[in-house]
Amino acid sequence: MVEQVKQRRAEKSFLEQVFIGLDVHKTKWSVSIYEGQEHKQTYSMEPKSGQLIKKLKKKYPGWRIKLCYEAGFCGFCPQRDFESAGYECLVIHAADIPSTNFNKRRKSDSLDSKHLGLMLSRGLLSSIYVPSKEQEEIRSIVRLRLKTSKDRRREMNRIRAFINCHGLELPAGLPSKRLWAKQGHNWLQKMGQQYFALKKLYEAYQFKRNAEKEIRTHLRERIKNSSYQKVYEVLLSAPGVGPCTASLLIAELGSMLRFKNLDKLASYCGLVPDVRSSADKVRVLGVTSRGNKRIRTALIEAAWIARRVDPKLHEVYLHGLEKGRPKQSIIVKIARKLLSRLRAIWIKQQEYQLAA
Repeated sequence: MVEQVKQRRAEKSFLEQVFIGLDVHKTKWSVSIYEGQEHKQTYSMEPKSGQLIKKLKKKYPGWRIKLCYEAGFCGFCPQRDFESAGYECLVIHAADIPSTNFNKRRKSDSLDSKHLGLMLSRGLLSSIYVPSKEQEEIRSIVRLRLKTSKDRRREMNRIRAFINCHGLELPAGLPSKRLWAKQGHNWLQKMGQQYFALKKLYEAYQFKRNAEKEIRTHLRERIKNSSYQKVYEVLLSAPGVGPCTASLLIAELGSMLRFKNLDKLASYCGLVPDVRSSADKVRVLGVTSRGNKRIRTALIEAAWIARRVDPKLHEVYLHGLEKGRPKQSIIVKIARKLLSRLRAIWIKQQEYQLAA
């Protein structure tokens, strides 16, 4: 009798749950509502979370409501709106949504939202990490710096291409590597008086260069006035980790406690191999293509410096060379070891200590 009562209560509790799949776009949202695992309604609406919250409160007072949508251009604003209204909302990685051949061949906003709602009702979806507003603000500045730096290098390449295309010769005593030093800037300004296109290319380069400097200065001040100040200082004590790398790690990771162990962290950073195994055959396909490429690039660059500074990491490098391994694979291994040490000093809030 007691077991039957518990079962009825559990069934009632499940029936009083609402699962909602959202296919979000700039002009409209497609909303699919499931009561339990029963599909009730699919409709389109304006892209306003407040409007949906108002409707849900009116139609489902006292019900447990769970929503989900794919991570994309709208970021985490809808998620925060739904969470503040008391509803659980998951932000889903598009590649982690279970799908069938039918879902891949027939795609529309309504079908996508229905599929999201169905998978959510069956408990087959898990949310990606939702950063705090402070972390998201720092992340936006860090990514803006990376884009601006990329634009600056693009302008540098355009200037080099112009010089080569027009057969311009650098003055004696000015190697191509010093083109962006003071002497090179003076020469570019002088040549810009003769070539209008070169003048405009140089002005564009100067604009991006000054913008990058301004962003870096603002980023450092923002981190120093944030809750990440101590972590920032600790990370700077590690070999190969400068202000740009430290701010990137803070912006992309946020907290080390979100990773249960080093393997989870290394997987997120893209420092694990892709493996294909069947029966007795095992194929290692190299470093995985899935992972945070920004962190992986920064850690590999830091590893090249760290292996020269840290004796233990240098031993790993020499041992790999003795075994005949490629330098690139050795550096990836060192980057993972460096990541392990960064994780330790981050959690313990202690500066990096070089081995004697």
